[in-house]
Amino acid sequence: MTTDPGLPPYSGPWDAQRIEAYRNMALLEQPPVIDGVRDISQAPDLFSVWQSNRNAARRAAPGTPYTNTSMAFLVQARTYLGMTEKPANTNDITREYNRLYRIGTNSFAWCAAMETLAALHSGNEMPVLGGHGKAFAYVPAMAAWFQSIGRLHWGLAKEPGQIQFFRWAGAKNTTMCDHTGIAESINTADNTVTFLEGNSDDKDRRVVRDKKYAACYGDPDFLPADPNQFPGRYLSLKSPMVHGGDVSWVQTHLNSKLNPDILVDGWYGKDTKADVLTFQKTDGRLDHDGVVGPATWAALVTA
Repeated sequence: MTTDPGLPPYSGPWDAQRIEAYRNMALLEQPPVIDGVRDISQAPDLFSVWQSNRNAARRAAPGTPYTNTSMAFLVQARTYLGMTEKPANTNDITREYNRLYRIGTNSFAWCAAMETLAALHSGNEMPVLGGHGKAFAYVPAMAAWFQSIGRLHWGLAKEPGQIQFFRWAGAKNTTMCDHTGIAESINTADNTVTFLEGNSDDKDRRVVRDKKYAACYGDPDFLPADPNQFPGRYLSLKSPMVHGGDVSWVQTHLNSKLNPDILVDGWYGKDTKADVLTFQKTDGRLDHDGVVGPATWAALVTA
């Protein structure tokens, strides 16, 4: 692999020299991106986690469907969707990042900082950041760190949770990139990837991109998925309706055990509650309450 000029991989605290280099390079205005990019809906009902107060401090929402560390990373990153800048280059992400890592300003380009905080608040410091205390707000430094540990690959991300680095001058085998985002889903039908991106046209949003600007991607060393582990939130019929991967997991298991016609759509509606009640009554060991807690989850695993 070729080592690029610029800041060396991050290896310690933000010293004065690194802060100055960051301020000189990271705050440069990024050119608009048009070709190879198309926006998709920001409707709240598409998110398994949504916080209506966009400028509130972001933390992992209680009861979110964490089925593995990459999912936890994505769930936390989704809580920033819709966040904008006020004033320019400043929001809760930049303020918290400055408070935690003391870079000396609340105003800076914040795409990598969003990923740092998403990792921090989802328990993913080790796979995404390399350990306690490390942080990235400068895109080339983050890419170079993945390169230094042998987990940087050229091209477009292949799996959800991978961190994509973009170069607006065109995709090249380089870590000197301009922007970054987290791969949320791989769209095999048209060879695109849906990304969660901070500082994308001055806000945090979902963007679908092709390979045109995809220079390289980091592959965090996430723990393998364990879908049989109870994810931590109790599933029940309520308003607003519960939605997420854990609901899809329950529906899939109900489908195989009760009725192959059960719709697997990730929404805990009246039909899903009725199917859960049927399963609980059939099992005989469970409370008949239509709520999926640890006992019902374990019974779905073993039944």
